[in-house]
Amino acid sequence: MTATAPTQFGPRDFAKLDDPQKMMIQDVYESLPKHPAAAAARAAAAAPLSRAAAAWGPSDGADRLSILPAVLLRNVVSRLPAKDAARTTVLSKRWRRVWHSVPLSLVDAHLLPCADLAAAVSSVLAAHPGPFRTVSLGGAPMDERPAAGVTHWLRLLADKGVKELDLINRAGAIGRATPLPLTLLNCKALVRLYIGFWDFPSLDTLPPRAVFPQLRELGLCSLVMEERDLSFLLERCPVLDRLLIVGSRCPLPVRVRSCIIRCLQICSSLVAEVELGYAPRLESLLLWGAWGPSGGSCWIKVGNAPNLRFLGYLVPGVHHLIVGGTVIKAETKASPSTTVPSVCVLAVQVKLGTHSEVSFLPSILRCFPNTETLYVQCAGDRSREPSLKLFWEDIGPIECINQHLKKLVLCQMQGTGSELQFLKFIANNAHLLEKVVILMGHECAPDDDRVLAKLRYFLSLLKWGSKHCTVSVFRSKGASQGGGIPRCFQRAFNLPNVDPFDDLPRDA
Repeated sequence: MTATAPTQFGPRDFAKLDDPQKMMIQDVYESLPKHPAAAAARAAAAAPLSRAAAAWGPSDGADRLSILPAVLLRNVVSRLPAKDAARTTVLSKRWRRVWHSVPLSLVDAHLLPCADLAAAVSSVLAAHPGPFRTVSLGGAPMDERPAAGVTHWLRLLADKGVKELDLINRAGAIGRATPLPLTLLNCKALVRLYIGFWDFPSLDTLPPRAVFPQLRELGLCSLVMEERDLSFLLERCPVLDRLLIVGSRCPLPVRVRSCIIRCLQICSSLVAEVELGYAPRLESLLLWGAWGPSGGSCWIKVGNAPNLRFLGYLVPGVHHLIVGGTVIKAETKASPSTTVPSVCVLAVQVKLGTHSEVSFLPSILRCFPNTETLYVQCAGDRSREPSLKLFWEDIGPIECINQHLKKLVLCQMQGTGSELQFLKFIANNAHLLEKVVILMGHECAPDDDRVLAKLRYFLSLLKWGSKHCTVSVFRSKGASQGGGIPRCFQRAFNLPNVDPFDDLPRDA
């Protein structure tokens, strides 16, 4: 669990939530952008401004900072957390106007601890003349405040030209209906917006010409909304190219018909289907846990997406793949109408020891013939179905494996026979393979040495189709390499050259 979620919710309130609610809150807070002032806030907590100044000050007591050029003073203050930046106004006459002259960066978590966080936020927003560069509000229970209070915040933000805004309703009760304030639509200068734990307002109440003309990045976090609400938002954001949906509480079909969107991420959400009907610029479709209604199936429909390069995590048995109108089944053969040649990085989560899942894997791989990097998340599974013993020996050629695959990453590997047979198939047939990275699962921890010895012996016996392949084996460490799929929300938005699935150790 991240420190941010319980800190902003308050340890006592957070402890009262059940496990699914905690997981949803964790996903939402982990998805939020990491603001530049965060590192400064951590440093300030360890060494407050006054104590640091006393420690670093010259022995003669001379004030050398105040004689720096104004541009440098503004640069210094702009990098400080809001609490410390505001305190600089009392240092001297020279500093008094510096804070008011730099764009405001406010993260309400940096104001903690305080008796009344909402009052502290109101004070900062009213005191600074603007413009507001970044404002992140995620620690105040907005459903317990008068609607006029949140509306007043948004009016100030709109008037002072806020560019980046996180408006996360730290609801007193998860699931309580709290309508998203319509005043938000007045923030026309926004280029990045994350909204969380709200009910999307009825379209009948929205201004007909409501629009975010400059919005490029949008995060929809645990909202109650319908398909038409999402369509409305996408239509009113003419330059939007990055969309993230986290913890959707209602089954939501996501249909992309946009010539602008380049990256779509869906995390821990109920999604009936994801349809790439017309997405000529889309480069990344990232599924960090997308399930159908009631835990059922989710349809992934790939239509017009000629620039799609990154795709995953696909989960056989949960995701039903449709390419060019053809439903991909275990027996589907590759053809021009069933392949997506643009994909170069593919990620799947599969139980390699379960026939109903692994039987789909060859067909999925054949749909993406130019895959150069393959991530396989080995879902926890120790079944030993007899029919799988020779499964990979009977599989015919797979173009991406034989002709293009350069890197294979096996995550949460347990060393089961089915996993080793899959690894053997790749090693024998991937003629251009350059690197294999294996992250052992936490389930192996009690028998780590035995499993690793068995794995290394198995690797030494393999007949490699590539003459220049390195193999690295690591024990999983940290939450991101635990039982779940690693989620790299913000790195995934760093288009175009960053592999969004690469959460490997630095020496991998």
